[in-house]
Amino acid sequence: MKRCIFLLFILLSVAIGNVYADETGKNVLNFRKINKEHKTYFCAVGISANSLGDVAIGFSDDYINVYDKHGNFKYSFAFKVDGSYLFEFDNQNNIIIFTARDGMRYYFSADAKLIRTEKISDPVERERYYENHSNKRNLDVDGISYSMRQAFGI
Repeated sequence: MKRCIFLLFILLSVAIGNVYADETGKNVLNFRKINKEHKTYFCAVGISANSLGDVAIGFSDDYINVYDKHGNFKYSFAFKVDGSYLFEFDNQNNIIIFTARDGMRYYFSADAKLIRTEKISDPVERERYYENHSNKRNLDVDGISYSMRQAFGI
């Protein structure tokens, strides 16, 4: 009887672990690239730049617009996050989306393909990551300074 319970426990552990791994590999954010500039009245939540000098501005309605270093629109990313998010480019020009609610980091290529996911399980590490990456309002790229300012009214 003990062997059966032990075997059942191991089988359940393996099955549950595989389900969790499969879920993290999916594009649960419905992250996609669009070639139309997103225009919105929602506030900007962050700014980041890649190594090519492209500047990205993220908005609270789950869109990120990307512009070249001359300010010309290139493309947008659209996605769906429950709660707030942070974003940045990594050193391979992939875009990282951090979802504050569940502590997940999603790495996407410039073509909106999911590369990998990481979960920050430790609450202290998650809080530290959020504090170090939130409220980014200024950016310097190739000697050009960019600053996000809240515009009240149109």
